[in-house]
Amino acid sequence: MIAAAYPSHGVCWLWDSWLIAAMVTGDAAIALAYGIIPFGLWRAAVRRRRARRAVWPLYSFGAFIVACGLTHVAKIAVIWFPWFWAEATVGLLCASASIATVAAMFSRRRYAEVAEAIVHFEDRIDRADRMRDGR
Repeated sequence: MIAAAYPSHGVCWLWDSWLIAAMVTGDAAIALAYGIIPFGLWRAAVRRRRARRAVWPLYSFGAFIVACGLTHVAKIAVIWFPWFWAEATVGLLCASASIATVAAMFSRRRYAEVAEAIVHFEDRIDRADRMRDGR
């Protein structure tokens, strides 16, 4: 079917400005966070590479996070434009990144390494928060 045959989500929501604002604000905030998280993962990967430790879990997880963020950007776009095939494609990309990350973790039996990398990243965030708060 042709995309123009379908209305955008805004039409379905009767162009309710409060509903649209709520949906865009939520999805934009999530997409922004998903866009920032990979930079922290990249920094951690650079440090791990210098220490000659495996970095693939961080890259894989980063790709998954970016793909998740793109799904929220697509959700914003379909409010105004009936680009449902593009939204579906981004969803499939996210699903592929998710499955690839899980498969890589379990096929190489490096789940503990992934968990360690994520915990290390969360510890760094906690330390930064404590420093910022002066604790």
